[in-house]
This record gives sequence, structure tokens and C-alpha cells, in this order.
Amino acid sequence: MNESRRKRLITYLGECWHICSLPYPIDCDKCRYKKIYGCWRTFTSWTDMGALISRIVEKGEWDKFLRFAEKSYKQMLESKHDRGCHCTYCHDYMAWLISSPAHFAEVAGEWLEGRA
Repeated sequence: MNESRRKRLITYLGECWHICSLPYPIDCDKCRYKKIYGCWRTFTSWTDMGALISRIVEKGEWDKFLRFAEKSYKQMLESKHDRGCHCTYCHDYMAWLISSPAHFAEVAGEWLEGRA
């Protein structure tokens, strides 16, 4: 995941964004404490995925997000020329969406980029 997308996700969560490359503690007026290397969210853990899901639901945007993700899934299928019957489509789609925390975060980051 690129830093721009990670920053967008962290900001969406309502958390502070800090530049990670600084080799010293950062004083943050917003979160009122020092952080070292500040960027502790990697979006590769189930905890981070849960935080994203909770925030999307909390903001009342779950349906919008799912519509975007479904469109991305359909485009992925079409790019593979897989246009046959998808009797298990819903199960396949959800398995694709939540296959890993990193993948879910990529889809969420892409969704947020499209809204900007």
C-alpha cells in the first residue's frame, strides 16, 4: 500500500497522521502525546481491518462501500474474461473482499480515493 492511500485511511479513521521517516519523537497537538515513527497502522492486521469496517459502518457508508467493492470485483472478473454463470457469486465476492486485511484496506483506500 502506498503512503498516500495509508494516510487517507488513517485520516478516515479519525486518527492522526505522522510522518514515519523521522528518527525522533513527534509532538502532536491533536492527539496530545508523543509518538515515535507515528505511523503504527499497517493495515495488514485483522485489528486494522476491524477498525476500518467499524468506521465505515459508523459513518453510515457501508452500502456505498459494498457497491464500490462489488463493482471492483466485477471488473476483476471481466478482466479475466470470466463471464460465465456465478451461482456462488455472493460467497465468492465476500471471500474476495475479506481475503486478507491488506486486500480489504486496498479496496477501502481505492474507494476513498474515488470520493476525493
